[in-house]
Amino acid sequence: VGSALLQAVEREAESQGRGVAVVARPEGDFMPADFYRRLGYQVADRREGEVLLTKSRQPLPAPRFLPVGYHPQAPLRRVGVDYFHCPQCPLSGWALAQLERELKLRGDAVRLEVHDTGERPEVERWGLAGAVYVDGVPLRAWPPQPEAILAQVDEELQARRLGAKRIPVVAG
Repeated sequence: VGSALLQAVEREAESQGRGVAVVARPEGDFMPADFYRRLGYQVADRREGEVLLTKSRQPLPAPRFLPVGYHPQAPLRRVGVDYFHCPQCPLSGWALAQLERELKLRGDAVRLEVHDTGERPEVERWGLAGAVYVDGVPLRAWPPQPEAILAQVDEELQARRLGAKRIPVVAG
């Protein structure tokens, strides 16, 4: 079903003199890059945890990822969760609802900021359509997994209770 749907998109794009670009994941089962590579898509750009792939029958300029415009704040008294939510993604909406419910149980110790990326200007502003950061550290799993986000939040809360100064390690 996925291949047939993608072929229909490719035919429509070709009829308009365009190509197709997809954002895929180099690992995992969600939007796997290998699926698109097997269908003839070429890597146009990469950034941590994402691959931009394209396919076109005519030469077109290769697209690039937008620069990330999000600059995390230094950890404050409260644990900060920045959730970049695209309303067109049902999994993101489900995860956000779960997260909001669970974070209420943690009271004022956690700050949740939701960035709605449902409109193009917001995606261009942030350079992100879907992402989650806990105290400025990106979580790599997509679609977002509430359990993983909450585990990171709880780890940060515990470190603060113990007075530990945790230095986030960002894989790169």
